[in-house]
This record gives sequence, C-alpha cells and structure tokens, in this order.
Amino acid sequence: MESIINQIKNITPKLKGSNRPELDISSLLIANPRVFKSDEISDNENNVINTATISKIPIENTNNLMEKIPKNKSAYLKENIQLVGKGSSYNRKLVQKFLEGSYPQAKRLKTLQQNELYDKEAAKKISRNIKMLQKIKNGEAMLFNKFHKSLADIVSLLVNLTDTTTFYEFDGGANTNNNIYHKESFKEIPPIPNFGKDIEKFEAYIGLLTHTKFHFKSSSRVNGIISKILRCLLNLNNVSTMDLRTVESYNHVIFFFLNLGDFASCREFFVQMKYESLNPNTQTYNLLLKGIVKKIHTRFNSVDPLKEVTYYLKKMKKNRVRADQYTWCLCYRTLLDKISKQIFLDKMAEYKIPSSSKLAYTILKENSEDMTATQLLECIKKSDITLTTDIFNLVVSKLLSEGNQKMAWVFVKHVKEKELQDNFDEVAPHVNVNTTCLNLFLNNLAELGRLDLCFLTFNTMRKKFKVYADAKSYDLLYKCLARRGYIKNFTSILNYIQELQFTYTKKLNISPYWRLKATAIAKYNIKTLYNKDMNEKVPLHVKTMLDNLLWKDGFVFDTATSKDYRHMRPLWRYLGSNFFKKKKETEKCDSTKIQRNTTQTDSIKKSKFKARKKYIAIQNALINKIPYAKNNAYITLQLELLKRGIIQKDAAFNSNKNISIINEIQGKNIDD
Repeated sequence: MESIINQIKNITPKLKGSNRPELDISSLLIANPRVFKSDEISDNENNVINTATISKIPIENTNNLMEKIPKNKSAYLKENIQLVGKGSSYNRKLVQKFLEGSYPQAKRLKTLQQNELYDKEAAKKISRNIKMLQKIKNGEAMLFNKFHKSLADIVSLLVNLTDTTTFYEFDGGANTNNNIYHKESFKEIPPIPNFGKDIEKFEAYIGLLTHTKFHFKSSSRVNGIISKILRCLLNLNNVSTMDLRTVESYNHVIFFFLNLGDFASCREFFVQMKYESLNPNTQTYNLLLKGIVKKIHTRFNSVDPLKEVTYYLKKMKKNRVRADQYTWCLCYRTLLDKISKQIFLDKMAEYKIPSSSKLAYTILKENSEDMTATQLLECIKKSDITLTTDIFNLVVSKLLSEGNQKMAWVFVKHVKEKELQDNFDEVAPHVNVNTTCLNLFLNNLAELGRLDLCFLTFNTMRKKFKVYADAKSYDLLYKCLARRGYIKNFTSILNYIQELQFTYTKKLNISPYWRLKATAIAKYNIKTLYNKDMNEKVPLHVKTMLDNLLWKDGFVFDTATSKDYRHMRPLWRYLGSNFFKKKKETEKCDSTKIQRNTTQTDSIKKSKFKARKKYIAIQNALINKIPYAKNNAYITLQLELLKRGIIQKDAAFNSNKNISIINEIQGKNIDD
C-alpha cells in the first residue's frame, strides 16, 4: 500500500486551497453550456421545422416507397434475411450509402475488401498473447520489452504537448460546466427545428441527441434513428448545415458513437473534420484516446494499440493542440503492464506534470482489488488526494463487496449531511451522491434477495437524499424480486414495481432482462404454486406502507427484530423478508432451498416464453432494417421521420422548388 501512496504523492501537487481548479471529465463531454429547452424545439408558428436539413423529395415518389410490413412477419423476414442477417454486412453498407460522395477517400469504400483494411487474425493472435502475458509471472517484463519504444514516444510527445504554465486553465476549448443534458428520456426525440444561421441552436440540438439516451423506439441504440439523423446532418454535401457544423458539434457526435462502441465512425468523423477545414481541439483527441482505452479493456483486437496513441499525439503536435490532465490520464490507461505505468508516473514527477483526480482514481481502482476498504480509505487519506465522486463510489463499492453495508451507508449519510452545510463547496466540492451510488446499493442488496432493504434504500435515496433513479435502478428492483424466490405475494409485488417503473418511464413499456425473468417466474411458477392471478395488486394499506418506507437513524440489516422496525413485521412477512432473520449479513439468498413444487413442464414453458420474447425483439429489430437495405437510405430516413412526427409533411414536400440533398449527394435525379 505504501508504494501506491508514494505513486500518487509523487505526481499529485497539494491542491487544497489552490486557486487553480482541477479539470473535470465533464468538461470533456460538454462543449456548449446552453440548454436546449423543449419549447425551443417544439412545432409552432415561430419555429417551423427545417426539413431541408434532411432532404426534400417530391411527394409522388415517396408514396410508392411506403412499403407496408405484412402480417406474417416471419415470412417477410425470411424473404429478406440475406439483406440484414448474419454475413450481410448491413451496417457497413448503410454507412457506405451515407458516405457516398462525401470526400475522395469515401469512394474507396465501395470496392474496399475487409481483409485489405485490417488483418483480423493477426490482431486476435496478438490480443490473446498479450492477455496471456498479463497473467503469467514474467509476463510484465516481456510486455515492457515489446512496447517500451512506444512508451518512450508517448512520454516524449506528451511532454512537448504540455504547457505547465497554463496547464490548469487550459481545457481544449470545452466548457467546464457540469453536464447540462438529461441522462435519459422516454419521449419521442424532439422535432428537427429551423436552425437558420443559429450555430448555438444547432450545437445544442446535436448535444441533446448525443448526450441523452432516448428509450422511445430504441432511438439511441446502434441501429436507432438518431445515428442516421446525425450522419445526415453532418454529411459534407448537406448544404443546409454547412455553415453550422463546428468542432463542438463534431465532438458531440464522436462522443455518441464512442459510447455505442462504433470506433470506426469516430475515426470517420475525425477525418471528415479535415475536409471541413475544422481544427480538432484537445477534447476531440481525448475522445479518440478514450476510444482506444475502451477497445483495450473490452474486445482488444488491435495489433499495436500504443501505435494508435502515438498517431493521435503526433497529429496533436502537427496541429499545435496542447495536452491537458485528462490526456495524460488516458495515455496512462492505454499502457499494458505495470512496469510501463510506473515509468510513466516517474516521468510525470520528473517533469513536474500535475496530476488530476481522474488519474488518482485510476491508480486506486487498479490496486483496490488487493486492498480492503479500510486500507483504501487510509491510502486516500495519506495520499492527500481530492475526494471526488468517482473515488467516493469506489469506496462505497468496496465496502458493499465486503458485506459492510452499515459502514457504506454511514459514509453516504455523512457526505449528504456535509452537503447540506454552507461550507460544503469548500470541504468537498467534487463529491456528489448520485445515481451510480444508488445502483451500487441496490445491486448489492438484490444479490441478497432483500426486498425490505431494497425498498428502504430506494425510497430514502430518492425522497430524503434527492438522488435520481434511472432505468437500471428499477431493473435492479426486479432483480431483487427474482433473487428472492417463489414467495406467495410475488405477483403483486411485481405489479407494484411495474407501477413505479411506468410512473418513471411515462408509461413507456421497456422490458429489461430482470423484468422479463421476474414476469416469467410469476407467469409459470407462482401461478402453479399459489394459483395467483397475473393482475393481482398490492393492497392499498401495503402500498401506502411501501411508499413511505424510509431509513430512520441508520442502516439495519435485521429489520425483523429491530426495535425501530418491529411494528413493520406484517410488511416484512408480506415481502418474505422474515426468511432472512437468522441469515448472516454477507450470505446471499439461496432460492434453491425454497420448496417450489413446480413441474418440468412449467420450466419448459418458462424457457419458451423468454425465448419467444427474445425472438420477437430480434425479429422487430431486423424488420426495421429491411427498408434501409432495400431502398435509398435518405428517402427511407425521411419517411421514418415523417411517420414519427420529427419533420412535417407539408414542409418536407413543398412545391416544385424543392432541391433534394439526395440529388446533390448522388449527383443524379431522384426519378432516375
């Protein structure tokens, strides 16, 4: 532990009381502090939707393309499976359609073979070897010998790119305000407004689409409509948005595709900026470096990831873009062995490069597996690092994994009490008890199958601590119910959680994994055991008690025998929590010990039910791709936008003066 403390101390200046604020990750994600309000994107007389930003096509041509999906979806999909199924290269071909005519290099995509572009087998082989070396005794030294030249190049380039005199203030042109966009939305995406010449309005709309997750019709997913809108709005041949596209809007789009794991699109938009004569800033390069980090820690099919890092650093040097604290942190995370990481930190200390809280968090997280929660807290204290939300959640996660829920709750409660004090911004300005912390608690308690503790924590966090729940929070409530086992009131509790979820999602029906699993249990196991109706509701007095469940003084594991909650015993029995009154605090719920009395037929039916739900979801997703594979991508996109009300029909098909962007891109008439 002493070595970890020394690592952090050597590179971490005493920032307490310093007038130079640390750079925060949020400054790398949001470039425009202006909020895009709902009334600015609504359809009204003063704000006519500008469909020219997508395309304008004569209406008679679109009527012929409105292909109706037949009732027999299975036959329709089977007929067109070669267009969207495995081996069809659907995504690749769709991107090619959007890139056609954009710039000279894009033309090669039509004839370029996949094997010419990238040697997958070689990358996979190297990836397997690196993972193997990371596990064996002398593997670290072997990795260092292989990549030490790249390490030297990275450090040398970073030192040249860093100006320590303005290191704190410089943030690559990004705004340091907190994230101003909602995390998720369950409504339709806002209509495309008339941007006119308002660059800020265009950036704000792009930021809204890219930073908010729209669950409605899976708009924010890989094959959702948002990715298609972004490709169209930022197409080089889209004259309507030519003067509106800025570095900030490109950063938003790169951030969006980065989160989807579409690293190829990130690089594509980076190249496109060159043809727009836009100079990428520090934020742009940080996002691209973050993509390399994600590749390394997820699928890692790269011949030499450090060469990619040096490539972008050389680009920064050529374009005179400076590095910031987060750039150093990201480069550290790309290193593959501990020897290289130690040398990297030593060089930071040698050149007096100030560290960031993000780098300190990365070092702590890497070494937290070998430390207890007490040692982790001691390390943070001795290292004299700034306590941030990430480090706070790391400590909470460590305490929960050790089964010390009481101490974790004390830690959270202490921070919230400090937050209410007037001098909180001076004491811990970077700490916030957020949704991640709530989900850490819910996941831990769901593994134990403790419905009582889940509802107590869920309500207290939301109502008392003012912490927002997200879609994952409600899915974890379903997980807790499924882990609890086959209790008598399973169905009514399931319906209660669904009511809570529908209130949050504005009645949008989303079915995450644990909800589907819990529904299958209620439909085929609980119905057989207890002959329960699937529409059974929680009694009104029980619902009132559940709604008002709050922790009083502190976290109590044994609620059945606690003095403060003894009067709630009827509710605990209703939730099935009396089953746990003699269990150890760290012992998980063993639902196999519960008598089920269900037949093999019920299990088969349940498996078929879940498989059927999965099949329907995949079927609908593939069917939605077929029009884009069969027809012109731009026309199909416009039809979908019209159908969903994102653009207006009257504005889209406006007289004979319409000039189609599709015609400009393809260089031919639409009737041809």
